[in-house]
Amino acid sequence: MKRTPPTTMGRGKDADPIERAKRIEEELRQSEQLLRLAMEASSAGAWNWNARTNESNWDDRYHEMYGFAPDEPRTYEGWLGRVHPDDRPRVVARLEAVLRTPGDDEWNIEFRAVSPRRGVMWMHGLGRAWRDRDGQVLSLSGINLDITARKRAEGELRESEGQLRLFFENAPSAVAMLDLDMRYLAASRRWLEDFGLSGDLIGRSHYDVFPEIPERWKAIHRRCMAGAVERSDDDSFERADGSVQWLRWEIHPWRNAIGEIGGLIMLSEDVTETRLWRERQQVLLDEMQHRTRNLITVVEAIAQQTMRATSSMDAFMAQFSIRLSALSRVQGLLSRSDRTPITIGALISMELEALGLHSGGPRASVEGPNVRLRKRSVQTLALAIHELATNAQKYGALATENGRLSVTWRIERAADGDACLALEWIETGIVQRLDRADPQRFGYGRTLIEKALPYSLSAKTTFEVGDREFRCSITLPLERLDGGEVAR
Repeated sequence: MKRTPPTTMGRGKDADPIERAKRIEEELRQSEQLLRLAMEASSAGAWNWNARTNESNWDDRYHEMYGFAPDEPRTYEGWLGRVHPDDRPRVVARLEAVLRTPGDDEWNIEFRAVSPRRGVMWMHGLGRAWRDRDGQVLSLSGINLDITARKRAEGELRESEGQLRLFFENAPSAVAMLDLDMRYLAASRRWLEDFGLSGDLIGRSHYDVFPEIPERWKAIHRRCMAGAVERSDDDSFERADGSVQWLRWEIHPWRNAIGEIGGLIMLSEDVTETRLWRERQQVLLDEMQHRTRNLITVVEAIAQQTMRATSSMDAFMAQFSIRLSALSRVQGLLSRSDRTPITIGALISMELEALGLHSGGPRASVEGPNVRLRKRSVQTLALAIHELATNAQKYGALATENGRLSVTWRIERAADGDACLALEWIETGIVQRLDRADPQRFGYGRTLIEKALPYSLSAKTTFEVGDREFRCSITLPLERLDGGEVAR
């Protein structure tokens, strides 16, 4: 059996521990280098505090970080003196909590420090406590990071966000900013007012705030999230309560610092009143055009009827002028009807006053309930009353001092149960005998009453002519005549 020389065996056994020690030493050196590099890269300073002896030690980076002079001692009291007075109670309280609470070994705290050279700084302390078997703290060690730049950036960001929110809240238009999840980041007061919202919208989903949003709008939001810009000058929004808002809106994507879309900016204007105003203007324009066409038709009919009933141009012009004046008075009433409702009593009084008579005078009595007239019924009814009044002045009761005119109306029920206005025009004390066939007495006026009123207002009319008396009855359905308010 071959034996190994002792010297060879000895060297082999002794060489392994030496090599291992060298390798461990090299690995430790490399680890320390890596730690130094990491601390240099993070601008960290290392520190250690002996809880039993109150001795402190820290490296040069830590010393410089707090603005200590090179020869200034490295003590716990010196470090605590650098902690900002307003933050010092909180830092001391945290340190005492670690000392008296076994298991609470983490030192992780942000605080301000004051340096004679650098002023106020922000520090972030990271470390842990080391305890003996009884749980008593032997020492604390860790690193310190200067986070002043980060805190300033955060402050500037908060200030910027505050200014942005202030701008949004006080913007003169309705504007909102949303993130990628359609949650509110900011909204103006006008946005809240225009949409009838209250409370804080920040963080709430746009679709939770407006559950009635149609699918077509959600599709628009998706397109804008992909980069599109969309707008509408006149779009309807049916609210949950059934009301409809008309909106002018515009939607833009907004981008973050690296150019990626971060959400949407919505601008909106409530144009409901503007749209309603336009619709009212169109209705008024259509009404004016309708009235104008009707007025021209009426003037043509008056001219034709007057021409047939007169034998000369002078007589035509005189009669035509009188009838146009009556028509003009009616138009005056119609132009004021939005402010002053037209009633049957006002219409009759106007025609009598045009002849120099007062409706409450001894020669003419007018009596009946307040019945408001629809605009479309006024013109034809007024012309019929004008013809009755004019004929009464020329040939009937108002042509003599002893004649009397009575105009009354009442509301009654027709055979079918519908409410009607029953008007009675009665002339008494007529001197000259009336002739039913007299074209001067029963011409254009009778045509209006017997043909135009039934055609346009579904009226029923009767004429009764006696030797010294004249009676005309006109019955009109209130649904065709009344404007919705009847005082009885």
